[in-house]
Amino acid sequence: MADRAIRNINTTTKQLKELQFEYKTIKGEVMFKSEENQIIKATEPLGLKVAKELPQRLQVEKTTTTSK
Repeated sequence: MADRAIRNINTTTKQLKELQFEYKTIKGEVMFKSEENQIIKATEPLGLKVAKELPQRLQVEKTTTTSK
């Protein structure tokens, strides 16, 4: 009987830890998504929208100058 109770406690403890991890993960995702949505809503009246294209990198050509 005691062994069964201990196994049940261990199983329940393991399930609790897994659920706590899942809760924290989902909570973090919800917070991130809500922050992004808030930014989008705040910038919408300014006419700013989320870019759908990747940014392009500008390259500057190096020129050599001769000094006298």
